[in-house]
Amino acid sequence: MYYLFGEVLNDKYIPWFLITIMAAFGVMGLVIWYLLNNNTASGLNNSKKFQMLKPYNNINNISTPQCSIPYNTDSAILQRINSNIETQIPQGLQDTRQITVTDSIYDLFTEGGDRVDWTSVQICNNGPDDVYYDINDWTNPEAPLVPGQCQSIDFRRRGAITRIYFKCNNGETATVSVFGVE
Repeated sequence: MYYLFGEVLNDKYIPWFLITIMAAFGVMGLVIWYLLNNNTASGLNNSKKFQMLKPYNNINNISTPQCSIPYNTDSAILQRINSNIETQIPQGLQDTRQITVTDSIYDLFTEGGDRVDWTSVQICNNGPDDVYYDINDWTNPEAPLVPGQCQSIDFRRRGAITRIYFKCNNGETATVSVFGVE
């Protein structure tokens, strides 16, 4: 006696049960084979929804209708790719500046000396008044950086920060610490 789903099966029912299960798997296999080999399985005429990969005879130049990928890429292309990657990765050079901000717009690039070519920057307002700042383009920002507050900006691309502007309200001044990473 065998138990299946809590029912007792005699020896004479076991082969029929196994044959039924094998037939069900066989039908599923035929359906999958039909879908993989029939062009109209997706409902679109003359389209191959499933395509088998075929080996290429010419391994040096693999090409499909969509793209062409040369296998033996020359060094000029690799150097260009390498230089593009290097321009994206930060160098890790740090630049620290302490500036005094007044009620006129202070441009860190023009008035701060060396060129600013940073990936990220942290701006800390040392007080005593609020400071407005903007990155790369002065657009009259609305939210100030209050005394004691720091703000970190990371563009994740080397050279993305080229200018930083600062300004206080009329008659106010503040000291700002700027930490840049090139």
